[in-house]
Amino acid sequence: MSISGVEAKCSSIYLPAPEESAKNLEPPSTGTAKHGGDEKAIQQEKLREIESNGVSYDAEGLPSFRDPQDRANPLIWSYTYRMSIVALISIMTTIDVFATIMFLPAVPALLHDFASNDYTYSIILVSIWEIGEGLGPFYIAPLSEIYGRLPIYYSTNILFIVFAVASALSTSLGMLVAFRLLNGLVCSSLTLGPAIVGDMFKQEERGSTMALLYIGPLVGPVTAPIIGGFLAKAKGWRWTFWLIAIAVAAVQIPTFLCMRETYRPQILRKRIVELQQLNYDAHSKRGVFKRAIIRPIRFLLFSPVVSSLSFFTAVGYGLQYLIMTTLAHLFQTSYGFSESSTGLTYLGLGMVLGVVLCGLVSDRYIKSKGNFAQPEHRLPLAILGNAVIPIGFFLYGWTAQYKVLYIVPLLGTSLIGFGLMTTVIPVENYLVDAYTLHGASAVAATTPLKSFSGAVLPLAAPALYARLGLGWGNSLLGFIALAIIPLPILLMRYGKWARDRWQVEV
Repeated sequence: MSISGVEAKCSSIYLPAPEESAKNLEPPSTGTAKHGGDEKAIQQEKLREIESNGVSYDAEGLPSFRDPQDRANPLIWSYTYRMSIVALISIMTTIDVFATIMFLPAVPALLHDFASNDYTYSIILVSIWEIGEGLGPFYIAPLSEIYGRLPIYYSTNILFIVFAVASALSTSLGMLVAFRLLNGLVCSSLTLGPAIVGDMFKQEERGSTMALLYIGPLVGPVTAPIIGGFLAKAKGWRWTFWLIAIAVAAVQIPTFLCMRETYRPQILRKRIVELQQLNYDAHSKRGVFKRAIIRPIRFLLFSPVVSSLSFFTAVGYGLQYLIMTTLAHLFQTSYGFSESSTGLTYLGLGMVLGVVLCGLVSDRYIKSKGNFAQPEHRLPLAILGNAVIPIGFFLYGWTAQYKVLYIVPLLGTSLIGFGLMTTVIPVENYLVDAYTLHGASAVAATTPLKSFSGAVLPLAAPALYARLGLGWGNSLLGFIALAIIPLPILLMRYGKWARDRWQVEV
């Protein structure tokens, strides 16, 4: 039966009053609120009436389709179609990474045009983007849980194009910094990508699919500076921003044509509300919006699981950006690499191996647990990854200090890249598995510390290496990574207990 046919069949759905409709589309209470006997009986009766017309709740109390073969259900869309959506999001994620750093080789020309010799702008223009990217998920994720993934993804991508064009047309450094901040604020693929994968794939299928979203962090750091350097030399620095705007527009066209809403509650909510021509009153809308917009903050402040993972990923992210911002200078000054060949040193090989390992192992491990699978079973790879990172820093730091053959410090950076990927991917899989429909908000809650760390730690690199040298400087970073190894181990053992003990009212 077609979707329209199913909807036509549902036209006699009885709906409660508008202020109660939003509640009926939320999961039933898990004990955080108390109901009188009569109120609970009425609620259950309303749920049964909705269930009889295509809307149900699964074993976890989450909105679901009563008919498992309902064609509106993203879980049963064809594998090819679902993977095409993942591919489009992955391409957009790659463009996001390109937009962050592609202009860096053009900084000298950029500063010359604006009559400035302050090279700290090369760091500021990256850091301000990271600050925006860290704040953006605090509105992107909750809005996607109110209005659905699709309208938020469309609108942020359109704004991305607008701000990229504005950056290309900037007439002062202040204007360029402002538009870089706004551009970072509307980067939605890194926030919505994991959530959309969670919408379309079952738990035992998400690990390998999620790995595809990290093509951007693999390809971007290696190729973006090379492309940016050649483009800036041939066409000028403004074209590094024009190219980004053109690329996003090119990806957005098939996205408009192909992508459908994936967020289950929004699909069901739209079905019921449209059929009855129901409009939520202003009070109800304000209540739903307020509850959703503060959801990431509640996760960060009141969930020890989310807050500890936020700190855990922030350390890795900051260390990654510190290495990325200093690697080129080291290999150019100590090993005589050219500007173009330096791009090939950027953590690439290790990251590739990390993504491949996550894709091959994560889902198989979940499947091996059968009915006993828990979100915590995503974390063994994070334990492995974080154990490898300190080894990479020790190897990289001391071999670079004594200028050992360049391949050896590169092996160290590869270990760091491997560790970062096998840390970040399992953590995001874990959050999506653990918080399902509100996985986007849980992932968003980890971004502020992560982006702040990525923006600030690189600023400390010159002083760190000047004072301690490459050997002890990188050893200090390795010891920091070593100190947080117990976090995923503790979550493996006590994560479920902590999630049950400190339930966040969403």
